[in-house]
Amino acid sequence: MSRSGLPPRAPSGGAPPEVAELPGGERVALAGPAQEIARRHRAEFVDEEERYGDRGLEWCAYDNQWILAWAAADAAGFENLGRQIEWLARILDARGYPVERLARDIEIAADVVPLLRAVLESARDAVRAGGPVELSASLSHSEGDR
Repeated sequence: MSRSGLPPRAPSGGAPPEVAELPGGERVALAGPAQEIARRHRAEFVDEEERYGDRGLEWCAYDNQWILAWAAADAAGFENLGRQIEWLARILDARGYPVERLARDIEIAADVVPLLRAVLESARDAVRAGGPVELSASLSHSEGDR
């Protein structure tokens, strides 16, 4: 349930990219890995099934597809993953989601998509070290916003 006590709505924002290009031209699919991250996350945080239902799993995959896209863009020098994670953490917090679970989610993402491990682990470490508010200071290297 959301903070209002109602089940979450389906994701309605812009669709995340399906594929990302990494430095060197390698392409990585995003939807399948994002769904795997969501599946593993749900397996660890079983209380989310009762709290959020199937929509929560849908949101988790949606958010993770964006996280992977931002990580790939960060690796290519076009995005700042830290700023995007900070933004996402504020949204999750406003919805009443336990934001401390975001660090574990990012760690799972690094395991699922080893090509993005370095940039994802930097974001995970920043979340663990100082929480979302500290991310832009610890990871900042561009000024892009979502």
